[in-house]
Amino acid sequence: MKHEIKETTAKIINKNGNTMLLINGTELYSSAFRSFRPSEDNVPDFYDKGFKLFCIHSSGIMTALANRTIPYSEYGEVWSGEDSYSWENLAAQAEMFKKNAPDAYYAVMIDLNTPAWMLEKYPQMRDTWTELIQEVDNPKWRESAKEYI
Repeated sequence: MKHEIKETTAKIINKNGNTMLLINGTELYSSAFRSFRPSEDNVPDFYDKGFKLFCIHSSGIMTALANRTIPYSEYGEVWSGEDSYSWENLAAQAEMFKKNAPDAYYAVMIDLNTPAWMLEKYPQMRDTWTELIQEVDNPKWRESAKEYI
């Protein structure tokens, strides 16, 4: 699946005392649709109400809901293994947004929390979602996160 990437110019502006975004010459209020579980049910509702900025979150970690058994993203993990990335999961989510908010702008949130595969492979690692301060200096996590970015 090939995606066209368009050059975008964006900056934060202040107009009449309001902080706004200026994206390709279009002024947007800085409020955005930021759902960790976007769907064809909720994206069009926000788009139809005038939202033009949407956040795409690709993550495999579990939410705090139901004892961390509900994934943030219904599209699946992108950081799927050591030097292994499932970009088709991000593409599927982007396609859903494109279909339901066709002329909107998107901010991609990259989740660097230790994925389940990493915690299983390296049992000495800590879950950065709950113990970031204790794990942030781990060279293995830092190097893997750098490669993912």
